[in-house]
Amino acid sequence: MIGRSLLVAAVCSAFLWSGLTTAAAARGPEKAITGVVTAAGLPLEDAYVELFSSGFGVARLISADTTDVNGMFSVNYRRCSPRDLLYVVVSEGAPGESKLVLVAILGQVGKNLSTNVVVNELTTVAAAFACAQFIDGDEIYGFSPGLDNSFATTTNLVDVQTGTAAAVISNYNNGTTLSVYPRSTEALLYFNTLADMIVACAADNSGAACDLLFALTTPADSPAPTNTFEAIHNIARNPAEFDSAALLALAETAPLYDPLLTDPPTAWVLTLHFTEGGFNAPGRIAFDSKGNVWSNNNFSGSPPTVTPANQVSVLGPLGQPILNSPIIDSHVNGSGYGTAVDMFDNGWISNFVDGGITSFSPKGKQRVYIPASAYHTNPPVVAMGMAFDQHGNLWVTNMGDSTEPLDAGSITVFLKANRNRALTFPEGTNDGSVVRKPFSVAIDWRGRAWVANSGFAPLHVGGVAVLELTRHGKFKVIAQVDSHALSESPDLTLLRKHGDFSSPKTIAIDQGGNGWISNFESNMVTFIDGKSFDATDYEADPTSHNWGMAVDGSGQLWIASFTNPPSDAMTPPVISVMQGTDSDRGEFLFSFSNPSMQHITGLQIDASGNVWICNNWDLATTPSQIIGGDGLVQFIGVATPVNTPLIGPPTTAEFFHPRFGFRNFGPSKWFSFGW
Repeated sequence: MIGRSLLVAAVCSAFLWSGLTTAAAARGPEKAITGVVTAAGLPLEDAYVELFSSGFGVARLISADTTDVNGMFSVNYRRCSPRDLLYVVVSEGAPGESKLVLVAILGQVGKNLSTNVVVNELTTVAAAFACAQFIDGDEIYGFSPGLDNSFATTTNLVDVQTGTAAAVISNYNNGTTLSVYPRSTEALLYFNTLADMIVACAADNSGAACDLLFALTTPADSPAPTNTFEAIHNIARNPAEFDSAALLALAETAPLYDPLLTDPPTAWVLTLHFTEGGFNAPGRIAFDSKGNVWSNNNFSGSPPTVTPANQVSVLGPLGQPILNSPIIDSHVNGSGYGTAVDMFDNGWISNFVDGGITSFSPKGKQRVYIPASAYHTNPPVVAMGMAFDQHGNLWVTNMGDSTEPLDAGSITVFLKANRNRALTFPEGTNDGSVVRKPFSVAIDWRGRAWVANSGFAPLHVGGVAVLELTRHGKFKVIAQVDSHALSESPDLTLLRKHGDFSSPKTIAIDQGGNGWISNFESNMVTFIDGKSFDATDYEADPTSHNWGMAVDGSGQLWIASFTNPPSDAMTPPVISVMQGTDSDRGEFLFSFSNPSMQHITGLQIDASGNVWICNNWDLATTPSQIIGGDGLVQFIGVATPVNTPLIGPPTTAEFFHPRFGFRNFGPSKWFSFGW
């Protein structure tokens, strides 16, 4: 390391950028990327700059240069195609031997490539977090659209043309301190603090700060990082494992980027909050094949004039409203927990008010409306959960009359999503023996439907039914998993001691064909073996009332709590992370919260490994006044990616890894480079 003065550094950095374009253009070849590298705010001289093209299973070295006395460089990309994704890796010493390694994501050649850039600590943190699931050492590669969208996500974090924090992470929702806005994600403070850990390393001539950073970011049973990029990537991949207080103290020794966090976080998760697009109590989301986010809404208006929602919100992968969102449609009439995307990227919304089902094209135009009368002759119909199977059939849960506790509801399947080919289970009157007010549905790899029965009021002791649709169009009950609580004295405590299917909300199917059920009136998550159908309860965060849940590409469970105990009613709820694999099944890994979170329902994972949640109700909601939640919250790069749209259990893209051959992409544990 070379010694640096942070005060002088800030002045020099601004001066260098002002002269970058002219000086770089004078020395740059055709199709050149020119830039300046700064570390601790000063130009990094004699640093080795490598330009890579990131692709499907491999990162290719395209060009290289060495920085001059002003930290400037020029590399060419003449051999690149318009689809190539480019990034640069800067090493203070020889590649592979330098403690100080900086990275910047440059974009796609034919779309959004930045050709005059600044490489610094902020660009490095942005790359390490947004691309966390696609990094192997200093190589970044993966599959589309997950990798493409991860590259694009860096633009929400940093402006690579100036080396400063981007507009999204700096806005009111994400960039303010809690003293100014109590619901800020404080993402900018996290971002600056992480960057200042690298600054501390760069500014220390002795190398002690680097050694401390590496020691603090060594995962259990894994080798220590050897450079700053690996260290920050370890934090992104293991957000709750390390000593946060010590990491914050290290950052405070070199506060080039401010403001910083004032208290050590529970987990180093970069969180962005998106509120544009017409949100009012979003209930559940689904992703299409491009990474666009479809969201329903419960409500329109605000107290005292609240009506069932007539709007659908669609965001692009970066959280920006698209398709002229909100899409207002008269056939959207209050949607609860029913959002799905089919294999053709059409969005589907179920309506709890009139039981209708509405579908929109990928361009946002209504294409199908199925009134409740088309598939059910015994109103009212409360269409709630939805899922597509591998044959293109649409499964819909009907909770039945909410004013009649013993109306057990039903399950309807639309063959090939055709309104004229509806099959309903059970036929005729439902005695509640198999289906009891079904709330949600999920599909396993065999195409079987797992149904979460929320149960009859007031106890809401539910169960799970597994149904199969035969090739003859008949329903077959594969399994019926009921709670032992049905035969015992009722447990009326707020957080029950056992899961006992206490108002189950979400079913998620893992890669082994097993079912996981979130229990709203318990902090337990129930596991059901896909072969024996034996049930086992596992404990999430002790304070949680679980609702949304998803399995990521490596079998880990992400569980969203709707709320906290009444004593903490205004405290944001938590996200729990649990191991779902055979060897460590049920192991509670960690939980975290964020001030931006409200009462959460839906939780889903995209193809970049970002976890998204629905702020369904405002924390100030009371039984007499329900206030709709304000949008979606994104946790960047924390989960193993899954293919979208999600049809059946989660899958990951297969590709050729240069060291490991053909295999599923993605590490299986929260360890650095844990292939």
